[in-house]
Amino acid sequence: MLELTTTRHNPLVDPHLAVWSWEIPVYLFLGGIVAGMMVLAGINLIRIARGDDPKTFFSVQTPIFAMLLLSLGMGALFLDLAHKLYVWRIYLAFEPTSPMSWGAWVLILVYPVLIGSALVRLPESWPGLARAVPAVARASDWLLARRRVIGALGWTNVVLGVGLGIYTGILLNTMVARPLWNSAILGPLFLVSGLSAGAALIHLATRLLPGRPAPQGLVAGAVIKRLELRGKFPLSLNGGVFKQPSVYIMAFEETVRREAPDCILIQPRMPPVLGSALLALRATGVRVDDGLLSKVENSYRRLENVDD
Repeated sequence: MLELTTTRHNPLVDPHLAVWSWEIPVYLFLGGIVAGMMVLAGINLIRIARGDDPKTFFSVQTPIFAMLLLSLGMGALFLDLAHKLYVWRIYLAFEPTSPMSWGAWVLILVYPVLIGSALVRLPESWPGLARAVPAVARASDWLLARRRVIGALGWTNVVLGVGLGIYTGILLNTMVARPLWNSAILGPLFLVSGLSAGAALIHLATRLLPGRPAPQGLVAGAVIKRLELRGKFPLSLNGGVFKQPSVYIMAFEETVRREAPDCILIQPRMPPVLGSALLALRATGVRVDDGLLSKVENSYRRLENVDD
């Protein structure tokens, strides 16, 4: 006698496979992106601790975006729970052999690490917040004065980012009933996918979102310090970023005045290309006085009106 057991009549399998609704894919996607962003941010924090001091999008904005995306993902995960009022019970114990237990604790530990990472450069990326909450600036100064703490924070970002990116793959590969999932490569595949998606999102955000001028102010401040400029000197605001609303110029000015409180910010009378032409004329012996500048400026304004 041959006895067969089948589960094909499970209502979640036939007539189509619908074990999960939209909440789980959303969480997996957002969680993978956050994992990749944490690894990238952690690498940048480690570089800061080593003295490279890279003031880039990763170290300034990434933790803030990561907290927002992770909160959305955990919200979707919460909606999928059958017994939402008892979710707190999973944190009453830790099961070392359970990938789900590891994942639940990693999700909780990620938040304080992201908050600490954001504080490293938060006053420079959001100067208004630093003015409104002085404790933010003090916390940032405390962190920047302790490179070992920043280094530990960076490595913690990397470790938790890897754990967050890999645990879902390990959880799914335990399902022997799904041959395509039951593979040891699934965990690293989830991690690599999260790294690529996180890097892509950061690059996309830098293209679509208007950049804050604080990083440009940091560069200008570094140049001022390097050239040992003191007292009152003109600083011309050239570039497309200064055509943004006045809030951007205010943030730039606040950052620059930390190094040069008496500098004079000036708006250029004409584009840099015309200024270069005038410098070339001066180099050839032509006298560039106020009269010539007025004529060039008036001609430029008339050409602008014609183009309009």
